[in-house]
Amino acid sequence: MNLRANVQVLSKQYSPISLPTVFIGENNVMNPEYQIDGRVIVNSGIDCQYSKIKASVDFYNMLNKDYYQGGSFILPIPQQKFNFLAKVSYVF
Repeated sequence: MNLRANVQVLSKQYSPISLPTVFIGENNVMNPEYQIDGRVIVNSGIDCQYSKIKASVDFYNMLNKDYYQGGSFILPIPQQKFNFLAKVSYVF
């Protein structure tokens, strides 16, 4: 059995907005210098293997944070809230 934990600390990002009057919440983000705040995302997972069968479960955004991805997009892109991925495989 293998346990994994991952904490991502993401710094603030520029997300230039060039459309006329765009709001996120109450913030007018029509500004090429607009910055998205930093955030902390907590991920975790577990792997198990018995004989030739392997199973794993990964949990993402365990604190269910609302956050956006900035960069060179016209608008900041909303990211997924809490989600998980379960896998079962057979090892040859």
